[in-house]
Amino acid sequence: MLAIYDDAVPQIYSYFRNRVPQTATAEDLTAETFLAAVAQIEKRGVEVVTVAWLIGIARHKLLDHWRRTARRG
Repeated sequence: MLAIYDDAVPQIYSYFRNRVPQTATAEDLTAETFLAAVAQIEKRGVEVVTVAWLIGIARHKLLDHWRRTARRG
């Protein structure tokens, strides 16, 4: 996981930054994505971590964010 982290962080952050207006929200969602990835690695024993897989997790985190935002609004 650490090997891909340095390459993936800018891409995951950019994914969020292009979709949410607040920098802090993009940062939080990036952190949530990596926390979820680590949880999946531990739970399911994922052996190969790719940026594409992390983007998939990021998509779910973004949807969760929009659902929370809609409930508050």
